[in-house]
Amino acid sequence: MSDRPPEFGKNHRDTVDTALEALSHARRFQLLQSLREENPQEGVIASVTNSVESSRDLESAQIEMYHLHLPKLEKAGYIEWEQEYDQVSKGPEFDRIEELLGRVDGNRNDSLVFR
Repeated sequence: MSDRPPEFGKNHRDTVDTALEALSHARRFQLLQSLREENPQEGVIASVTNSVESSRDLESAQIEMYHLHLPKLEKAGYIEWEQEYDQVSKGPEFDRIEELLGRVDGNRNDSLVFR
């Protein structure tokens, strides 16, 4: 990882806002982090929602993933989502968020960063 901030291009503010929004929810962060380690990911919904305790919470988490988190990440270009195969892979803009993701992950013990 370099000491330079990630390159965000012409629409710097919009792109930074999009990146921070993508990382602002623990499930999106977990999904993006798992893509850094292994690309593509199969069984995405199960892997990201496996910490849910009750069946009602699991159903709610799955609905959130399908209708909120995955579409948001796909729209930003960070992922490509094959719904029929429950498979997610790095999208064309993943490299824009990867360094930021690594920096956030490297500072997870910082009290200002979510857990």
